[in-house]
Amino acid sequence: MKIKFETSEYEFSHGAKPRGFGSWCFSVERDLICDLDSEQELKKFNARVGSNYVWISQKTYSQAKKIASQVAKMRNWEFLFVMP
Repeated sequence: MKIKFETSEYEFSHGAKPRGFGSWCFSVERDLICDLDSEQELKKFNARVGSNYVWISQKTYSQAKKIASQVAKMRNWEFLFVMP
């Protein structure tokens, strides 16, 4: 299964496509509401995962996207928004 990524919210906020090094948040919903009660840390991916999002820090965008794809496949998510 190939995961689709939507970057329009990020691009609107930052004025450019996502790239570079930093922290990255990917959500299954356009309006992200973090469900902190369901959050867990996946040490394998160095990521924090909730019921509707993946938070990845200290990675390039391409590294974070690869990790988000792996988590999405585990969660049966087909579509992720790159959050600003």
